Amino acid sequence: MTYKSKVILLAAAAVLLLSTYFLGTLFNPQKSITLSAKPLFPDLKPEDIASVEFSNAEYSLQRGAESGQWNLRIEGESFPADQVQVRSFIEAVAQLSYYSRASKDKDTWPDFSIAEGQGKRVTLNTGKATEQEISLVFGAKVQGSSQQYARTSNSENTYVADDISAYLDRDVGYWADLTLVPADVSIQDVISIEYRDYRIERSETAQGQTQWILSQESRGEEELIDESDTVDRFLRSFIELRGEDFASASERRNSGLTTPREIIRIETVDGTDYELRIGAQTAQNRIFVRPTRSEYTYLVSEWRVNTVLNPLNELVD
Repeated sequence: MTYKSKVILLAAAAVLLLSTYFLGTLFNPQKSITLSAKPLFPDLKPEDIASVEFSNAEYSLQRGAESGQWNLRIEGESFPADQVQVRSFIEAVAQLSYYSRASKDKDTWPDFSIAEGQGKRVTLNTGKATEQEISLVFGAKVQGSSQQYARTSNSENTYVADDISAYLDRDVGYWADLTLVPADVSIQDVISIEYRDYRIERSETAQGQTQWILSQESRGEEELIDESDTVDRFLRSFIELRGEDFASASERRNSGLTTPREIIRIETVDGTDYELRIGAQTAQNRIFVRPTRSEYTYLVSEWRVNTVLNPLNELVD
């Protein structure tokens, strides 16, 4: 075979292979149609979303009409949500991109874990005058990628879209704002501590060093605290204390907070008081705690509460 004949034969084979590929794509409706990344909802903005419901959870997210702050709705009650976590999710779902169409036939939905009863459904509601509901079902992940299969309720198409399963697999604690003391309070801000009939006040030496003075109201005596590290340990635990959950209406009936077993108060340099009321303990070794000026009651694990109480008791005993 001459050189020219070999070139012609190879060229013909290449044309045959390309023709087979394109014809297969044309006549096979299940073939994934690759596209450049496109927004699934091109007209949807994060600020348009007023509420979010999850099919796999007993809670929902709702944005306050006036405040714009996100809340958790649990059993008909509203609780504060973590604004950073929620807004990150809202932006991700509003700006969701898809990269290809895996199928245009609803009979294939089970193959992608997005049939009725499969996957995880997220329902978005807008706060516009003509309220719009957008429902998405997220299914299996696409192997070896950061994408997953998804569909919308108004289409039979199956899309390869951004993988947002990290949000959908979270429990309520991920979305909740369970901080008991504002995040901007620091140890350096605290000037006094009150516990039972004890008071611990910060002062400075002539050399500018911090020291703590313990006094007891019933005795009228003062003494210098040598264990300043213990004071710092208490303050750090107090400021960083977080709840594990919100107490429900039925749980609050047995909170013991009407007559709390302990009340701890700190005062900061700007004159603001932060108080924690510590109540009863549940059968699951969680303790009811309510912060000052808060309408919410939190459940905190016993060991976390003890990280606050133990150093205090070491100081006053």
